[in-house]
Amino acid sequence: MLKDTKTTKITQTIFTKFFFAILVIIAGFLVFGNYKLMKAEKKLSLKLQEAQTNFKDISKEKELTQGKILQSQNYDYLEQVAREELNFKKPGEQVVAFPEQKEFQETETSQKIKDLWQKFMEMRKK
Repeated sequence: MLKDTKTTKITQTIFTKFFFAILVIIAGFLVFGNYKLMKAEKKLSLKLQEAQTNFKDISKEKELTQGKILQSQNYDYLEQVAREELNFKKPGEQVVAFPEQKEFQETETSQKIKDLWQKFMEMRKK
């Protein structure tokens, strides 16, 4: 009888350890699976935010395009574009064009004048 009790206790101990090991393994799989799910959720959340931003940008662009379409149906706007961008004119009108202003190129003389004025301004401050 004593032998049976010892065998039963050993069997119970082995079974308990085996059961505990199985529980730890299952818990590990659950934790790992949960981690992967959280990572996937974060990735999808970022994609959703990016898609919403793109949607807003596209919506704004759509509104601008629709505004331009409506504007292009206006005769006065078409006339203005033709004059400004295509250089058209009405019959009997004269076009006046002004030459583009060239950038100022600093010469030796202009540099001397600039230095002289700076010295003068410094002297006034003293």
